[in-house]
Amino acid sequence: MEFPIVELAYHLQKWSNASAREHLPFNYESMESAEAALLWFRPVGGDWSVGYSDGLLLSGLELRELERAAAGFVDQVLEEVPRQVGVEVKEVVGLP
Repeated sequence: MEFPIVELAYHLQKWSNASAREHLPFNYESMESAEAALLWFRPVGGDWSVGYSDGLLLSGLELRELERAAAGFVDQVLEEVPRQVGVEVKEVVGLP
């Protein structure tokens, strides 16, 4: 299975916009995968954890770290997809 990075970038951008106001958990379920929660961020106590499906990857993170990582991923997708594939994805990701 190819990982749908543009779809993930769209959902991360959407989460980042809401997260700044509401500190919402993030659950990414791809249209191309039967697997639930390919990636998630959740508040646990005063910290945040990151995982996939039912697995835990990292814990003890600050929300700002996740927001920076999400923004960095989105920026990288916006830069690399047009360069490597020749398709502009800014509007698809939800940016003007």
